[in-house]
Amino acid sequence: MQKSAFSRLSPFIKEYIYKHNWDGLRPIQEEACRVIFDTDDHLILASGTATGKTEAAFLPILTLLEKDPPSSVGVIYIAPMKALINDQFYRLTDLMEESGIPLCHWHGDVPQSKKAKFLKNPGGVLQITPESLEAMLISRVHDLVRIFGDLRFVVIDEMHAFMSSERGLQLLCQLSRLQRYINREPRRIGLSATLGDYELPAAWLSAGTSKNVAIPQTAAGGQKIRLSVEHFNKEFFDSDKNLFEHPASQYIYERTLNKKAIIFGNGRPGPDAAIVAMRYLARKYGTPDIYHVHHGAISSTLREAAEQDMKNSEGPVVIGATVTMELGIDIGRLERVFQLGSPISVASFVQRLGRTGRRGEPAEMWFVNCERPPAENDLPLAQIPWYLLKTIAIIQLYLEERFIEPPYILKYSMSMLFHQIMSVTAAAGEISISALIDTITSLPPFYNVEAEDILYLIYDLIENDYLQPMEQGGLIIGLEGEKIINNYEFYAVFPSEEEWIVMHESEKIGHVEEIHYAGEEITVAGFNWLVIGVDPKRLNIFVKPMPENLRYYWPGDRALTHDRILQRIKGVLAEDTIYPYLGPNAAERLQQARELAQKYGLDKYNLINLDKGLVGILPWMGHRNFRTLQNILSHYMKVDGAARQIGARESFYMALDSGRHTAAEMLDLIKDVFKKEINPYDFIHEEGIRAEKKKYEYKVPKYDCYIPDKLLKKQVIMDYIDIAFVREQVTGWTASD
Repeated sequence: MQKSAFSRLSPFIKEYIYKHNWDGLRPIQEEACRVIFDTDDHLILASGTATGKTEAAFLPILTLLEKDPPSSVGVIYIAPMKALINDQFYRLTDLMEESGIPLCHWHGDVPQSKKAKFLKNPGGVLQITPESLEAMLISRVHDLVRIFGDLRFVVIDEMHAFMSSERGLQLLCQLSRLQRYINREPRRIGLSATLGDYELPAAWLSAGTSKNVAIPQTAAGGQKIRLSVEHFNKEFFDSDKNLFEHPASQYIYERTLNKKAIIFGNGRPGPDAAIVAMRYLARKYGTPDIYHVHHGAISSTLREAAEQDMKNSEGPVVIGATVTMELGIDIGRLERVFQLGSPISVASFVQRLGRTGRRGEPAEMWFVNCERPPAENDLPLAQIPWYLLKTIAIIQLYLEERFIEPPYILKYSMSMLFHQIMSVTAAAGEISISALIDTITSLPPFYNVEAEDILYLIYDLIENDYLQPMEQGGLIIGLEGEKIINNYEFYAVFPSEEEWIVMHESEKIGHVEEIHYAGEEITVAGFNWLVIGVDPKRLNIFVKPMPENLRYYWPGDRALTHDRILQRIKGVLAEDTIYPYLGPNAAERLQQARELAQKYGLDKYNLINLDKGLVGILPWMGHRNFRTLQNILSHYMKVDGAARQIGARESFYMALDSGRHTAAEMLDLIKDVFKKEINPYDFIHEEGIRAEKKKYEYKVPKYDCYIPDKLLKKQVIMDYIDIAFVREQVTGWTASD
């Protein structure tokens, strides 16, 4: 153990290390101590799951707090999920037990009595969500200096989960506003297991501050990885087939038997259906019911039971989960993870793989791809197993290059602009228009937003009574605005949907997003239920258990796929590499796809001739650029004056009405379009701007409904459209004869 770091730690921390039989500080902990003790820099700690990042941050931070106790909260710890805060609360309680430094966690599930106790004597470490911090900035503005006046550190856990989201913009606004109140710049520590290029994360972490960002480079541990990919020519959710009889169900059951495992899906239907199938097969073969479900649509009681069982049970445990178990909740030793379908991104793959491989064991991940078998009358492009190819491309990008998608940070978020205008005004009580604009333009997410657009939105909000001008020239929240501000959901910037609570007798099982009536069959928390009644006033659905199988629908993933993934899919089709992790079915299906690609030139041409008067287009572009191309072609290429019909599958390919042109002729027409000036204001129409924005990002932000179409249109153009990139790609395209 290197004395240079260890010797500088507080005695209570040294005692904790001895008590837990540590062999020494890990490299990332040594480096964190060096940066935190010897510099005034911000810090990014990026390493795999279970590599000691939390301790790396808090060992030196708590040492400094003990030596020089702050007169207020000294550290804010911010995490994206309440479950992660709860998990880290117990973890830090153990670490801080002998320190005398207070620790408080604060979110919607924490009792008011504990919050009141904290407010009387704020200090030490405060663990909080962005939503609760937003509430403090609005309702406790006069107490902010007393609570945070001596704030020294802000620790942001799972930093990658914030950066590409509206919540990340919200968090930057909150930290900047807090700095203005307390007149100091706390150091920021970002923790993440999935960062690739560090330039954007460093810029994001330091936004609105004057400090540098340190990024320690520690040697990779050389952890071994075990991967397996299998493919089934049968949809997992098939309305005409029994899920229990699906070969993938048997495959997963056999390979999770006697294991601690997680079955990941990209949405709620996958894990729910898988656990229903696992329970059926367990009854069939007489094995124990070791199964749980963990996602946002089930009760916190059931989620916590799943976490505790996985962490504490000596025997096997299997959990069907979504992103809620992707982040760093401590679940102990996990032996294996499964992925239903293709991962949504390289980052998601790495995060989920990182849940395994602790205590020196290899990280282990099994992929199960299910797609309907190709039919003879399918177009050639529809016969390609695209999600199998996407899975392989994601794996290869990481194995070959350690590529992880960079964060996509919005620069013109109108939804967040509305939210912060309302929040700043509510916190001030009354504020002049000039002071409001000065405050908003000082917040990092709005550095690129033109002042005239901010002013335009403010006057629109005044006109619609969200803001109200006073006689002396100030602004207050208007009558319509009060309806928004006074709702607790205002503090969250992610959309909330009307949810129906599912009740079995007096127990809350979970929730669903739409009403179900008596006699309907639903799946919640990995069990089948028969609806027996509904209470529309309380949004309650009453159910009773039923053992019968249900029918499912499994939609494709809705992720914004990166350009590099599509380009690597092209490489997978073109090369003859035999990937060692492919199962026999997957290897056979890949070979069929490669033969088809060679036959039609899919690996060489961007446009190919199809039957039925169609031309196939393979842009090899990610979601945003694919949609831009689709919009341009729809607007500028007409057939007899009418919009050309363009069909598309995700961002894999388009099928274009050729108008009796060959693929080569169509390519000439497309290139002619891009030789001319293309104005995005021409093909993004205000009339359907909300639908257009949804097309680009799939889920429209929460407050877009309050934004004038003019500003939404500008945001789409500023944040989602890159005509130069699309033009460059099209210039190099080729077509079959």
